[in-house]
Amino acid sequence: MIVYSCLDSNIAELKSSLEVYTPSDPNVKDIKILVAGQIGAGKSSFINSINNAFQAEGHRIRKGKVALPFVFRDIMGLEPDALAGSQIEDIVNAVFGHVKDGYEFKKNPLTHEDQQYTSDPSMSDQAFCLVYVIAADTVQLTDDKLIDKLKIIRQRISDGGIPQLIIMTKVDEACPLVKNDLRKIYYSKIKEKMQMCSDKVGVPMNYIFPVKNYHDEIETQDDIDILILKALEQILKGHRIRSGKVALPFVFRDIMGLEPDALAGSQTEDIVNAVFGHVKDGYEFKKNPLTHKDQHFTSDPSLSDQAFCLVYVIAADTVQFTDDKLIDKLKIIRQRISDGGIPQLIIMTKVDEACPLVKNDLRKIYYSKKIKEKMQMCSDKVGVPMNNIFPVKNYHDEIDTEDDIDILILKALEQIYRTYYIRGEENTDILPFVFNDFMGLEDGESRGAHIKDVVKALRGLLTEGCKLNPTPVSSGDTAYRSEPGPQDQTYCLVYIIAADKVSLMNQDVIRKMKNIRESASGLGCTKLCKLLITPENPSPSSPSDP
Repeated sequence: MIVYSCLDSNIAELKSSLEVYTPSDPNVKDIKILVAGQIGAGKSSFINSINNAFQAEGHRIRKGKVALPFVFRDIMGLEPDALAGSQIEDIVNAVFGHVKDGYEFKKNPLTHEDQQYTSDPSMSDQAFCLVYVIAADTVQLTDDKLIDKLKIIRQRISDGGIPQLIIMTKVDEACPLVKNDLRKIYYSKIKEKMQMCSDKVGVPMNYIFPVKNYHDEIETQDDIDILILKALEQILKGHRIRSGKVALPFVFRDIMGLEPDALAGSQTEDIVNAVFGHVKDGYEFKKNPLTHKDQHFTSDPSLSDQAFCLVYVIAADTVQFTDDKLIDKLKIIRQRISDGGIPQLIIMTKVDEACPLVKNDLRKIYYSKKIKEKMQMCSDKVGVPMNNIFPVKNYHDEIDTEDDIDILILKALEQIYRTYYIRGEENTDILPFVFNDFMGLEDGESRGAHIKDVVKALRGLLTEGCKLNPTPVSSGDTAYRSEPGPQDQTYCLVYIIAADKVSLMNQDVIRKMKNIRESASGLGCTKLCKLLITPENPSPSSPSDP
C-alpha cells in the first residue's frame, strides 16, 4: 500500500501557497468551483470546512479581511429518481456558466427562456472544475440510478474539457481506525472505499480525496485542515493545467472504448473519421457510426481538425487475453490510418500490475523480461513496431507527482511530439527526404504489388497515397498521373531483404526483383540493396544478385 506524506506537510506553507494564488486569466477575478453530490453527502460541510481551515465564514473563502479568489457553488443535492433533486441539465448548464448567481436549483430544469439563464456566459461565469462529494460510509449503498446520473454529468462535462474530482467525506464514520486517529487514513480500509468510488463513477483514484469535514469541533485541527487544503490545492492544480498562460499545444481526444463485438463500443469508421478530422469536437461516440449527413460530420476538414497521431492504449496486464475480434478491429484501423500516412504509437499501461519487479521499483522497467515480452506480444498482435511502444505507469492513487512516473509519461509524449515534427511542416530543419513504402512483392502474378506499378511509381506516374492492388493501375484511373514533374519521380530504389531468410526467397519474387532492377536501370535510378541482419541467425550466402 502506498504511504502518503501529505499529513506531514507544513500547514503554514500550504496555507500560504493557497493564499497567494491568483487566476491565470486576467479577465477572471474569482475561480468558480461547482460542488455536486447526493443529499446528505456533506457538500455544504465541505465548503464550511475549507472556510474553517482559513478561519473564516461564507462561501467566498477569506483569510482574515482578504477574500481569496475561490468561490464554491453548492447546488441542490442529487437524488436517484429522474425528477427528484437537481437535474442533470441544470448542473451541466451551471458548469458552463449559463446559470446566474443566486439561482435556486429546483426539480424542474432551467430553460433558455428563464431570466436566470445566461445565453452568452463570460469566462468568469464558468466553473473551471466540478467537485463531486460522496460519503465514504455509504458509497457501497449508492443507488445505481444516482450513479447513472453522475456518469451522464461526467460525460457531458468531460466533452467540454472540465476537470473533475471527488471529495470523499465522512471517513471517520466509515472506519473506526480513522475515527480514533486521522493520521491512519492511508493505512485503512478507506483506500478500498476510494477504489469502489472510482469504479462506480469513473474518476481516477488520484482525483479522489478523502477528508473529514468539521462537525462538532470547536477549534480547528491541523490534521483535518491538511487533508482539506491538499484537496483544494489539487483542485487549483487542475485549473492551472487547463488554463495556464503557458499551456502546451497538445489536445488529447479520448474516444469511446473499443469492444470485440461488431456493434459494441466505438466503431472503426468513427475512429478513422475522427483521425482525418471529419468528426466535430463535442461529438459523443455511439455504437452506430457517424454518417456524412450528420450535423457532427465535417465534410471538408482543415489541417487543425485532423489528428496528427493515433495513440492506442493497451493494458500490459491483460494484453495476452485481448480478444481476436478486437485485434482485428485494431488492424483494420491501423491499415486505414497507415494509408493516410498517420503515425501510430502504443502506450502500454499498468506495467506495475503486470510485473512485481516493476511494481516494487519502476526504474527496473527496462530490465524486466516480462515487460519486454508484453511489448513484443503487443507488437506481434497489432503490428506496431517495438520502438513505437512505450510502457508507462499512470497515476492512480498518488497525490503528489513522482519523477519516475513522470519521466516515462513525458518520454512517451516526447515521441508523440517528434512524430509531429517528422510529419508536419513546423520544423524548418526537416531533411528533404521522402520515403515511399510500397506494397510488398509476392509470388504469383495476382498477388502483391505488380511490377508495372513499381515502374510507374519510379517514373512518378502514381499519385501520392494511392492504394495499390495486384491489378496494375491504368492510365484511366484517378491514381494515375499523366504528366509527372521532376519532384514526382523516384531518385533511388531501395530493396529491403531479410538476411535470415535470403536463402529461402521464392524464385518468382527474385524474378520480379530482377525485372524491376532492369526497368530502374533504364530510368537512370540508383539501386541499393539493404540487408536486415538478425543476430540470432548468421547471414547465409546470397543467391544470384537480384
